Amino acid sequence: MRVLITGARGTIAGNLIRNGVLAGHEIVSVIRPGGEVPSLTSERVIYFDLTGKTGRLALSQKVDAIIHCAAITPKTAIGPADYALNLKFAESVCDLLASGHSTQLIFLSTGSVYGTGKSLNQESTNCVPIDAYGKSILESEQIFSSLSSRNPISILRLFYPFGFDSQTKQINMVSRLYKKILLGEKIVISSDAANAYFQPVLIDDVSAIIAGVLKTCWTGTLNICGREKVTLRTFIDMLGTIANRTPHIVEDRMTPNVIEADNQLLLSLGLSDEMTPLDQAIAIAVARLST
Repeated sequence: MRVLITGARGTIAGNLIRNGVLAGHEIVSVIRPGGEVPSLTSERVIYFDLTGKTGRLALSQKVDAIIHCAAITPKTAIGPADYALNLKFAESVCDLLASGHSTQLIFLSTGSVYGTGKSLNQESTNCVPIDAYGKSILESEQIFSSLSSRNPISILRLFYPFGFDSQTKQINMVSRLYKKILLGEKIVISSDAANAYFQPVLIDDVSAIIAGVLKTCWTGTLNICGREKVTLRTFIDMLGTIANRTPHIVEDRMTPNVIEADNQLLLSLGLSDEMTPLDQAIAIAVARLST
């Protein structure tokens, strides 16, 4: 199977390309001009700006599936320009589907589309995102869903994926927290979020689930999260145990936004049967920080 992956310089796509779960498939990556993916040969990389500034993306050969990972994600918050870019990315991918250059689409969405963390979010839960990032991704979901009558469309909503890719070196939840623990810096979390449950998931397990969806051509919307629920405080303490340091946690009254996922559909599909236990997953993620 020939698979096109967008956002190949990002953590999830980079892990998907390098960890071997897509062995046997021909991978073609789309990255912005000027970037590089060290583990791919030039014949397997398409340099293209998904914003459409350089025209429409045209493929010399048809691909069997697209795994769309590219998105402008928030470091603090995204502005109107970034919002528009996420929609441009979706439109560029739709062009490929509409032109017959691909059949299957797997879109990596986010749990942020649900909004606040006041309830257990099922795939059927009404989405009311509270920030521009969540709104842009929800609108992208809607763009792709409009094609579901003629294309197999899979929308995977990721909840707190963590890990570290030694080649993309993207900063993420574990690397930020672990650095603060090692330096003895304060880790400020909201009082409510400190004891709110969430289900972090190792990026390797996300990649394995994506590969399973690709193989089975499963369609629909699916929450992707860990099997184990922990509080944010417990998660930080687990990092502290590995670092042999006591985290300096400070609780604040700032507004929490810990979003909990219902993972019953994911469990029923058997796609998460081999998921890494959380303590082992955290150890794996930390070990990669020094590679």
